[in-house]
Amino acid sequence: MRAVEARRRGWPLVRSTKELLLMEKFEPRAYKDYEWIVADPRLLGGALAVRGTRLSVALILECLANGMTSKDIDESFDRSFPREALPEVLKVASELKYRVRCMWLPNANIDVHVTGLLR
Repeated sequence: MRAVEARRRGWPLVRSTKELLLMEKFEPRAYKDYEWIVADPRLLGGALAVRGTRLSVALILECLANGMTSKDIDESFDRSFPREALPEVLKVASELKYRVRCMWLPNANIDVHVTGLLR
């Protein structure tokens, strides 16, 4: 059965070799003027990611915050993290603005909650 008819009937489609080749040529959109940071709705739902990987900027930042080195990150993700991307990951992180909510709790110090990132 032809792929067009399978799509029309709503059946699951096994991708053809031609479609797989088109997916391999997929080039996500660059974020601002960054070389290594991309933001494309077709990749990780539009979250900021490292070019050529499926690693989000947030994941890399979380790894760094937990004490991992760039070598540790690279080894943890099958050597897919390009070390050249690290300065851009840190730069884009510095550009993000945090929305911070401070609450005063009786019998405690000030409690600060980061409620989300703004673009």
